[in-house]
Amino acid sequence: VLRRTLPISPHTRLFAARKELHPQLDENLHRLQEQVWKASVRDNAPVSSLLRAYNAVRDELNVLATESRPSVLPSTRDSFQADFKDSLRLIALAQLDAQEAGILKTMIDELASFGLIESSEAYSIVLHAFAEGNKVKVMYQWLTRIMPEVTMEHWSVYLDLVVLVRQSKGTFYQALDAMEEAGCPPSLELCINLLRKVF
Repeated sequence: VLRRTLPISPHTRLFAARKELHPQLDENLHRLQEQVWKASVRDNAPVSSLLRAYNAVRDELNVLATESRPSVLPSTRDSFQADFKDSLRLIALAQLDAQEAGILKTMIDELASFGLIESSEAYSIVLHAFAEGNKVKVMYQWLTRIMPEVTMEHWSVYLDLVVLVRQSKGTFYQALDAMEEAGCPPSLELCINLLRKVF
């Protein structure tokens, strides 16, 4: 009986090679995946285990010799990119201490340096997670001190939250002043949309 053999994709070959040559990395990646799932199904879930799982993956990637990374990272990115993005979102939603913005920036820098995520997308993921968690103060810090490039769309997300949670007028005007200083003055369309939400 003749059986048709399906071609093996380059991605499948890379994934198999990574698993065979770097079993510890593969184990840590699946542990990260498991912790992402656990944190996703619980409201206000602690993320200490998720952070430990992420740190284990990072440390394993750091150990890999530079010449071996090109054969390992493509399959890692394609298979686990959603888990890296979910990790950023879940940690941004969690009730961490005042250092949470710094922790997230470090994660983004590390993931981007490995080529596992686009930094611009990662910064936006965290910004929207802060908005989801009603974190006005840390969101302002993220926009004014940490994000390398801030657009009108990013400020719109923040101002929407300021209006939604009925922050003081001072908070609102502070944002407008920061936009002006950053060379991103509020557009007429943005002001009209905010007025509609207020009234």
